[in-house]
Amino acid sequence: MSLHWKNGASWEAISDAALYGTYGGTYHVEYPAATDVAVDGTPCGAVGKPRIIIQIPWLTDTGFDFWRDRFASTTATSAALSIEAWDPRTGTVVKWAGILQRPTFDGISVGSSAGQTIYRNVRILVSECETTT
Repeated sequence: MSLHWKNGASWEAISDAALYGTYGGTYHVEYPAATDVAVDGTPCGAVGKPRIIIQIPWLTDTGFDFWRDRFASTTATSAALSIEAWDPRTGTVVKWAGILQRPTFDGISVGSSAGQTIYRNVRILVSECETTT
């Protein structure tokens, strides 16, 4: 299932180049862990908001540029982003508004594939997620 992001007033698909690279990628919605247990034994007391974690093993400049272009400047470390993602709690696609953190990666190979830089083990985090429309 592809992810969508909100570009102005419309929702657009995030390209395969930005999500899956050459060898595929994954994402998941992560909820904060419970900090307590209620009298009936159910978990409760979670503190914080959900976050979306996207992991891509191998991404070219084309895909990495999508994420880099969301930031207002080269020195910005975060940016507002609305994104659609599958929510395991509801079993549906949910629209989220959150804070995109600058992507991280384990290594790069400059100009290694058809003149493109390859980013390895890319991690993209959208934190402080809340549902949106």
